[in-house]
Amino acid sequence: MTTFETISLMIAFGMLIAVLSKKKNRPPLSLQT
Repeated sequence: MTTFETISLMIAFGMLIAVLSKKKNRPPLSLQT
């Protein structure tokens, strides 16, 4: 695995974790009513 592949994988995982954490902390408006 090259350095570029490792960095791109880390960025992809970071974005995925950020999206999941946002969904957990901020549920859609339809669930808040």
